[in-house]
Amino acid sequence: MSIESLADKTVTIERSSVAVSSTGAYEETFGIWKTIKARIQPLKADELVKLGREATDIGIRLYCIPAGIQEPDRIVYSGRTFEVLGVRDIDEQGRLMTVDCVERL
Repeated sequence: MSIESLADKTVTIERSSVAVSSTGAYEETFGIWKTIKARIQPLKADELVKLGREATDIGIRLYCIPAGIQEPDRIVYSGRTFEVLGVRDIDEQGRLMTVDCVERL
């Protein structure tokens, strides 16, 4: 069974860009970078504490084929926005990526 066959959700990855406003201030904005198929697993509160976040945060773990996702990116799924906390290549062969996220409340 391949990861592609388990990827049953469509998620959008947003990437930030920095622009200079008319007042000269730097403004960070997020825009759609790409859309991918992934498998999503909710995280328990104790797993979130291990990631250095408070237990009141709502988190997910995303499984997908490597897609170039980085820590400053955001994941949008089902109208909810999640910040990327960490990205790992599980088998170290470029076949499976896990992305730990926490919801922006």
